[in-house]
Parts: sequence; C-alpha cells; structure tokens
Amino acid sequence: MVIASGRPIAHVAKELELSPQLLGRWVHDYRVEHPDPGGPSPAESARIRELEEKNRVLQMENESLKTGPAAFFAKTLQP
Repeated sequence: MVIASGRPIAHVAKELELSPQLLGRWVHDYRVEHPDPGGPSPAESARIRELEEKNRVLQMENESLKTGPAAFFAKTLQP
C-alpha cells in the first residue's frame, strides 16, 4: 500500500494496526530487493551523496575566500 499509493508509512501502519517502525522496515526491505528501475543504483546514490557533500564543502570554502580577504583588508585599512 505504501509503495503502490505513495501514502506515508505512518498512515498505512495506523490503518493496518501495525507499528510504523515495523512497516517501515518492511518497506525498506522491499525497496532494497526491488530497486526502482528508473532510479539510481545504491552505488550511484552513494556517489551522489559523496559529490553533494564535496560540493557543499567547496561552496563554503569559496564563500570564505570571497569574504575573508575583504574583511582582513577592511580591518587593516581602518585607523
């Protein structure tokens, strides 16, 4: 019901009088055994997460480089 309809696990679990944790585990197990053919593989998903984290770090470094020298020189030029 969760997979076919896309309904939240909590709603389906309540309707079926199951704990959401149990149903969530079943849904997870099903998705591992039957991956979405149009979606990324587990290896691709891991690589995407890795690249997103690397991108986040590089963006933060870039922002600090943009503001870092300006802030430094602004302080040194003030009397």
